[in-house]
Amino acid sequence: GCVSISRICIIMVQSISKWACPDMFAYILLVHLVRLLNNDSLILTAAKLDVGFSCFSAFCVCSTISSLGIRLPEIPGPSSRKSYCLGSPAVYALSMLLAGAFVCL
Repeated sequence: GCVSISRICIIMVQSISKWACPDMFAYILLVHLVRLLNNDSLILTAAKLDVGFSCFSAFCVCSTISSLGIRLPEIPGPSSRKSYCLGSPAVYALSMLLAGAFVCL
């Protein structure tokens, strides 16, 4: 039911969020290698990591920490009451409206 879908989604987010951090280190190594090419006979470059990289680094660290802090929901017994998988119908309608507005932008 809904709890098993939630468990699968949380496990997927926890496993995927770890893969943003290797990108961060790849960018660092790439910029370092490009800086070494700053030779008159090869290529003239001015490679630097600016504020966007700082924001990306903060995102990588925070997303990894926050996704690992989410607990998996327990599987309920057979006597639990039925609930909406996506929350109340009003929340679902609002999220679909906002998603449609985002797609239009």
